Amino acid sequence: MAVEEVEKRIQECINDRITSLDLRGLGLTQIPRQIQQLTWLEKLDLSENQLEKIEGLEGLKSLRELYL
Repeated sequence: MAVEEVEKRIQECINDRITSLDLRGLGLTQIPRQIQQLTWLEKLDLSENQLEKIEGLEGLKSLRELYL
């Protein structure tokens, strides 16, 4: 997994309040906990990963699009 790239993209989203986050194809096996902070997120792309569980998205009240 490209941990540095995941952290970089999440931090950019936090800093700039970006409403779309692309973590596609980064080798994730779990959803990063930091995503729970992104309550303004409208689109989240987690496709092309090897996620074992889908959890931690309950607080994303603005989420309209989720790609697994």
